[in-house]
Amino acid sequence: FLFQGHVLDEKGNKMSKSLGNVIDAFKLLTENAVDLVRFYFMWKSSPIDSLNFSVGEMATRTYQIMSTLYHLHVYFDQNSKYDKFNPKKNNLVWATGNNFLRLPDKWVLSKLQSVISEVSSSFEECKFHEAARLIEEFIINNLSQNYVPLTRNEIWDDNENSLNRRLAIYAVLCEVLKVVDIMLHPLSPYLSDYLYVI
Repeated sequence: FLFQGHVLDEKGNKMSKSLGNVIDAFKLLTENAVDLVRFYFMWKSSPIDSLNFSVGEMATRTYQIMSTLYHLHVYFDQNSKYDKFNPKKNNLVWATGNNFLRLPDKWVLSKLQSVISEVSSSFEECKFHEAARLIEEFIINNLSQNYVPLTRNEIWDDNENSLNRRLAIYAVLCEVLKVVDIMLHPLSPYLSDYLYVI
């Protein structure tokens, strides 16, 4: 197994009780989700390198990644239930076969295939920080800031004539979120396991 080198304070100084810059692990894990801490360690620096640990950075950027993924699941869950989406019936095979996929769907699925390949390679080479940042990039930029806004108006159109199009978007979101949960699982097992069930 691999782990970071020295864990330093946020300014890169050695932690020392006399300097008062030591982080109490019990307090850290009591006040923060273990998956957040775990993901932060993986996301922050490469194995063997020293890690400048910042509770503030962990509570902002890595929390944003976890929070965004959670809310993407909520967004999918609430909207798909409204339209009675059935993932066994209305899957990607169904959507593709009926020509319901449009350019944004094909784009995000293509991006997903690229990130699967890159994350898999990073894990195989023990470059966990690179895998974490690839997952971050996909969740924040590709999925949350691009795909969801591009398809939001179609999802919120409750016209019966556009139901199949909405179901196709749900099929894409369902597949993408499941795959992201699987990729995230080695880094944040509790959250990804919980979200995968939703």
